[in-house]
Amino acid sequence: EKLYSGTPLEDNEQEFFDATSTEDLERKLAYIRKEMGTQLEAGNVTFGERRILLEQVTDRMQTIEANIKEATDEQKPVKVKKLREALSKVRARKKIANSITPKSVTVPLRHRGEIDALRMEARPLNALEASGKGRLMSLKETQAIGRR
Repeated sequence: EKLYSGTPLEDNEQEFFDATSTEDLERKLAYIRKEMGTQLEAGNVTFGERRILLEQVTDRMQTIEANIKEATDEQKPVKVKKLREALSKVRARKKIANSITPKSVTVPLRHRGEIDALRMEARPLNALEASGKGRLMSLKETQAIGRR
């Protein structure tokens, strides 16, 4: 953003910009894509990741189908063939994504008990605060909400 507006970069930003090359980014992107594919094939996907993946795959399929129609209208058989191959790969990925049973993410929290106790304590205070909107609360209610 700064580069587009002509604003000079700070020293740490300039150092990062100078140290990062497009080859590094391309290698990183290739590595990430490979690892994502490995995670997908192994079925190590959460509910949210699966939903996002299915949305992306569906959007990609729609784009490819529109491009196939366009290439067919323009009578470009080589392009149509390549697009159909890409479409079959995307369909295979969608089939894999649909067959995955998502993993639930359960990260053990160190202070889980304390967090749960505080949530239980905050529930009535949240309700009290919601009911107090638009009216003047008593001193006792205000102090209770203040403790939250």
